[in-house]
Amino acid sequence: MRIKKLILLTGCATALAAAVVYTINHKVKKELYTDLPEGFTITAHTGCEGTEDNTLESIRAGASAGADIVEIDLQFLADGTPVLCHNEPKGKNYPTLDSAFELLKDLPVKMNVDVKSVANISEVKRLAEKHGVLDRIFFTGVEEEKVKAVKNGAPDIAYFLNVGVDKKKNTDKEYLDSLVKKVKDCGAVGINMNHKGCSKALVEAFRKEGRLVSLWTANSKRAMKRCLSFEPDNITTRKPSELLQLMANV
Repeated sequence: MRIKKLILLTGCATALAAAVVYTINHKVKKELYTDLPEGFTITAHTGCEGTEDNTLESIRAGASAGADIVEIDLQFLADGTPVLCHNEPKGKNYPTLDSAFELLKDLPVKMNVDVKSVANISEVKRLAEKHGVLDRIFFTGVEEEKVKAVKNGAPDIAYFLNVGVDKKKNTDKEYLDSLVKKVKDCGAVGINMNHKGCSKALVEAFRKEGRLVSLWTANSKRAMKRCLSFEPDNITTRKPSELLQLMANV
């Protein structure tokens, strides 16, 4: 009888401990995330967690690390096949976007397709529809000169406008208003920018007009802390697990 009671008490203690840990973890998470906007996301830059850039392994690593979004670079072969590649592809030995979307459909993440070329951008939409991931992808890498091609070729895919921000003017209201106008006028959901050009004033200017701010690429703890202080909508990093750990230990 004593043994049964001991087992029962041990089981209760274990359950209680688990409940306490659960409560503490959720309380900490709630407290740490209060200053970040609702829907804040972490993007795993291609090549995250020590993997090779633009590989299926990198996509898996980002998802396993706890990122909300995984990034790939988009290029096209001479025959129009979309592939995962940063620079102009030489040869054909690259993972295809088709295989990346095939993998994505079974992962609990979204995908940031960083547009390095718009040569056959409509094929991205076709493949996304084929794999049922159209609502789980979006474009970055879209400079002003690429906007027309993106809108015409893949009108159902949201995109961020890539903008180089003048650090000397990133608190100037007139300058910030011009950036917001540029993003709104082209129909982008927000700005995608180097974190070094960001400021709290910039984030607030975009948020006021219902546009998102995505920062790249914060890999050091110092850069991560700086980005978090701006309270952006997204931070891209090659070290998503480290960023999550940093946030949990603030």
